[in-house]
Amino acid sequence: MIIGKLNEFGRCADSWIALQRITWNQVQLRFGLGYFTKDISAVLCRGDEEIGRFTPRSTNSAGQIVFDGLQPDTEYGIIFSADGQSCRRTFRTQPEPQGKKLFKLAVFADMHISCATEDLHGRLHSESRSLMQLAFTQAVKNNCDAAIFPGDVVDEGYQEEYEAVAEGLKYLYIPYFTTPGNHDICNGGAARFAQFFGAGAYLKELYGYQLAALDTADEKLDKAANRAVIEAIDPARPVILFTHYQLFADEWIPDANRVIADAQSPANVPLLEKLAACNVIAYIGHKNVATQVKKGNLIQLNMPQLTHFPAGYLEAEFYTDGIWHSFIPIGSEILNEYSRRGIEDARYHSHPACDCKSKYRDGYTVEYWNGVLK
Repeated sequence: MIIGKLNEFGRCADSWIALQRITWNQVQLRFGLGYFTKDISAVLCRGDEEIGRFTPRSTNSAGQIVFDGLQPDTEYGIIFSADGQSCRRTFRTQPEPQGKKLFKLAVFADMHISCATEDLHGRLHSESRSLMQLAFTQAVKNNCDAAIFPGDVVDEGYQEEYEAVAEGLKYLYIPYFTTPGNHDICNGGAARFAQFFGAGAYLKELYGYQLAALDTADEKLDKAANRAVIEAIDPARPVILFTHYQLFADEWIPDANRVIADAQSPANVPLLEKLAACNVIAYIGHKNVATQVKKGNLIQLNMPQLTHFPAGYLEAEFYTDGIWHSFIPIGSEILNEYSRRGIEDARYHSHPACDCKSKYRDGYTVEYWNGVLK
């Protein structure tokens, strides 16, 4: 049994209650209690006024609660209660975009598609193929226009894993673009990635943006193909960049490999300086913790993982007046809670500023995976 380090309802290893998705008219909250109960309620408030209420139809230990019909750019609160304990989560809905919509992008980072039958350290290996199919179906239903994959499409680089992805992609009826991660090139996987997806570094056009894929699967940026991509970028035009490892270290992720291994290499200095001078939104995988880094005109976001708490993918809606991001959690909170508890028991995912691992993994989901960039 997991023992919480703090007796704080909803913010410890035993119980984790958190906002997951916020748009200009909707909010989604998740709960995981560690025990079954029917004595659950969630009250939506605006100030002191109750404007919505959720009660379950049967006993449960984990679930998702959605409130629709909210007003844009408005402060709300949700009071969640279970068996005499309560916590309040406050939030502000996103402002509604005023400009013209250009397109919507789905970002599927670190799917780790596996044919294994064992789930390790909270990673949902045996469920990965069904989660992939459901996520692709959801992205199409949500009218996404294209998708990008910032690496770790598969878990161990095996042929059967790549074949499983190819089968799953039959449900993604939109253009997609990939670049490899460190797991994709394991066990001779680099050749398989090239066979299934082609080059890992390239520059393409996407709805008026420059789409730049950089291959950092070996944790390094300094490659001829990457250099050619960066040198070919037009600084006068906006860029969507995606790669596996972070190009710039953030202040939240403590791990040594939170950034490319050759970040300080003299050969990379002019490349990184050029990217920082361009209007770039960079979508990054690998660590799968909500973080944001700003370097000059570049904004770097670390993306969610489809098979690890908080499990899901990101949707980015591009308008003439900004980019609206929203986190799309997987549909099963039972699986997500299993993953969360596996993380709490794992030998890694720790953070010196957090008294439980869920606080590290889910600390900035609202701010960075549900934010507006203008």
